[in-house]
Amino acid sequence: MLIVGFLAGCSSFMENEPKSVDVVTVDTMPPDDDAADSRRDAADFRKASADQAAVNDLLPAVDKIIGDWDGDEGRAFISTKLPAALSTEVNGELLAGAFAAWQKSESGSSPVAVYGGDGKLLFTGTF
Repeated sequence: MLIVGFLAGCSSFMENEPKSVDVVTVDTMPPDDDAADSRRDAADFRKASADQAAVNDLLPAVDKIIGDWDGDEGRAFISTKLPAALSTEVNGELLAGAFAAWQKSESGSSPVAVYGGDGKLLFTGTF
């Protein structure tokens, strides 16, 4: 009976596995295949988001945006040079929200990840 209960518990656990549109965590920043393009995307993002008071102090630290977020299954990786004191999950979430606003996302289903100055993951979500 204990085994049946255990297996039943596993069954419900397995039903909660992430779907393909759920956030996929990438602990470290992926390689940048086109540094000029990713820096240009970051500059466009900084310029477009400059009027958002919540991220205004964080924007200068955004140095690269890697990924192909225009497609249905796209994703974005935001690299920052945030110092340790500002490399927080809250600041990562603020930058991800500003990215979503910049992209005017309606689906909210494409993954975005924000990395701190040390290259470690700060926040993952969807835009």
